[in-house]
Amino acid sequence: MTRRRTAAGALAVIGFVTVTACGGSRPPSGVVVRVGGSAITAHTIQHWISVAAAGSPPSSNTARYRAMRQRAASFLISSAWLLSEAKDRGVEVSDAEIDHALAQKDAALFPGGSTERAQFLRSTDEAIADMRLEVKTRLVASKLRQSVVDSVPLSIPAQVADYYRDHRKQFAIPERRNVLITNRKTTAKALAVRREVSSGRSFTTLAHIETFSPARGAIASAQGRILERAITAAKLDVLTGPVKANVDYFVFEVVDIFPARQQTLAQAKETIAAKLNSDRRRRALTSFDAVWTQKWTGQTDCQPGYIVPECRQYHGSTDREPLPSP
Repeated sequence: MTRRRTAAGALAVIGFVTVTACGGSRPPSGVVVRVGGSAITAHTIQHWISVAAAGSPPSSNTARYRAMRQRAASFLISSAWLLSEAKDRGVEVSDAEIDHALAQKDAALFPGGSTERAQFLRSTDEAIADMRLEVKTRLVASKLRQSVVDSVPLSIPAQVADYYRDHRKQFAIPERRNVLITNRKTTAKALAVRREVSSGRSFTTLAHIETFSPARGAIASAQGRILERAITAAKLDVLTGPVKANVDYFVFEVVDIFPARQQTLAQAKETIAAKLNSDRRRRALTSFDAVWTQKWTGQTDCQPGYIVPECRQYHGSTDREPLPSP
């Protein structure tokens, strides 16, 4: 992994925000975005553009600069949402947790230790406080997701039984056959294989083993299905062939047959419960993201030049960045 981040990389991995509380009647100077009771200044956005550009931001009259400004604003706002939502929900991250996560990050990114980290920070205009803020926001995102997941009730046995009853076919296990099989390019060569086996040579030295499940149609082509039908019809421990499929001639022997069977509810219940619980968690997170986005979009005001999808003033697509994964 390269430690020197690109503009895209720096912003994409960051759940960051530098905000100032709006405690008095006079707002902080240079405020370009307000998220609830907090504000983001043009200076803050410029700082993170510099970080993303490794200390060499593009000229302010270029398209690249404008794109970086928009992207920086978007991620700063999203991170402000995270920290604000965590505060509303009583989700906290301690300094000790931040220290531990930062130490792990440093060990991965800077094997040369503090000297290497200091060189990196100087080259990117990033500060230790910025790194701590990145880590804090990641931890907050993880805890928020976990709080949503923990609030989802687990499936109960009756629901598992209902799912099994309604989806019995999903738990049908088709017949499987283990087959020793080999192929040759001509009928004569395939017949020569049979003669060698008849003369006492072990077929295992001429063939390899494969597993076929006819009900699942492992071979898609029409010629392949000819081979599958031959394998399905073959008797156990009987050398069969040659069977022509595509350009080859196959000789095979079915060595094991595992009959089709139906998994019982007792056998399938853990799989079903895991699926039901996973589906519920996914729906809960999707619902939370929609509610969370609507809530904070309504509390996010942006000045011209800083309007991004997270802003109340945005009138483009309604798709927005989802809650970052832990």
